[in-house]
Amino acid sequence: MGHVGNRLLRQARSVGPYAYSTHDSSWVDFLRLNHSCDDETIHQVAQAYWRGVNVEDCELKSFGKPWAQSPIIEVLYLGRIDFYDRSLPE
Repeated sequence: MGHVGNRLLRQARSVGPYAYSTHDSSWVDFLRLNHSCDDETIHQVAQAYWRGVNVEDCELKSFGKPWAQSPIIEVLYLGRIDFYDRSLPE
């Protein structure tokens, strides 16, 4: 619930055709570190993100030392969603 904070959760339902994919946004955090990445590393990180690979499934290094982070899963959704007035129970 800490992730939700003070936001109100709502029920939703997809309407009509849709497509979605899940990705680990921790890859973005890795690229934002204050280290330099060569073009090949950036390419490999981008490919892993779009393939849906979790960072915890890979051995990453920053400044020559192991880097680890728990996955932060996000969903990319293309389609229509209708939200309901009824909020989810806390």
